[in-house]
Amino acid sequence: VMRVSSSGINAEYGIAKKFEHIFGRLADDNFCVTNAMSRDLNDNWGIKAYSLHDRPSVLTSLSIRQKHNLFNKLKAEYPVFGDADTDDDYTTALTRIDLDHARYREKRPVLIISSTSWTPDEDFSVLLSALVKYDKEHTAHHPDIICAITGSGPQKSYYQQKIAELELSCVKIVTCWLEPEDYPKLLAASDLGVSLHYSSSGLDLPMKVVDMFAAGIPVCARNFKCLRELVIHGKNGCAFEDSDHLGRQLLTMLNKFGSKENKHLRILKNGVEHFRKLPWHYHWKHVALPVFDDKYVFKDYGTDEDNASNSDPLTTGLPRNMI
Repeated sequence: VMRVSSSGINAEYGIAKKFEHIFGRLADDNFCVTNAMSRDLNDNWGIKAYSLHDRPSVLTSLSIRQKHNLFNKLKAEYPVFGDADTDDDYTTALTRIDLDHARYREKRPVLIISSTSWTPDEDFSVLLSALVKYDKEHTAHHPDIICAITGSGPQKSYYQQKIAELELSCVKIVTCWLEPEDYPKLLAASDLGVSLHYSSSGLDLPMKVVDMFAAGIPVCARNFKCLRELVIHGKNGCAFEDSDHLGRQLLTMLNKFGSKENKHLRILKNGVEHFRKLPWHYHWKHVALPVFDDKYVFKDYGTDEDNASNSDPLTTGLPRNMI
């Protein structure tokens, strides 16, 4: 991070690297967040580290009634969540109340969410171009889209201007700044997440994707070196290379949305449920806790080659009898 932020190698970077290289090897045990980082530490630093992948500590799920209440709350500031034809509390853009029963509206739009700090390391023109492609190539079998982009940062106004200049017919884009308690709720109320995070080192993973999985939604994520340790293409999400690729994924995934013929999102959501079955406390108990046990032996948890060859990143790092 220091090297990237300073646009090259400088004295501070060299001192920090030497400091970590010397003292990092003096620790009795080490943890890191990916198998790729574990291998890098071993190959380039001579440091053995256990892969302790980030996992959600809290899972969020909402009933349709709770989603309806959230949309009603948000529509006061963000009208895109409301119904353009009525201002009552019984109808939102996605839900309605009939005889005290909450349900989704027929032919409702798909809610896509992305979060960002609006910095140059996340190129949101990729998402905007993909949505333009969807808008131009969608058919009668494709739903409208509401795309909510949350967060605040230096490039927000720049992209808000870009969004205002777009001429879209079936896509609505809203930039939100949410109360802390509403962010996980909006994630859980969404149908699909998009992550534009790109790891400069190729060794770390985006926590925003972990948050989206915690909310039970699949994710389309920009591809990079170790993304597969979190997003498994075709199982719990999709990896894309550029805006055209993301646009094609949206057109495929959302074709005949809401019908039994659309299996794409259902398959991905089932994969996300598998991820949710291995929460943070489970990984802590079975990966981290034994490190603090005097009886623990490193080889019981496998070598770096074992971790690298494990075919399922969701279980990599777990003891063999837990896989």
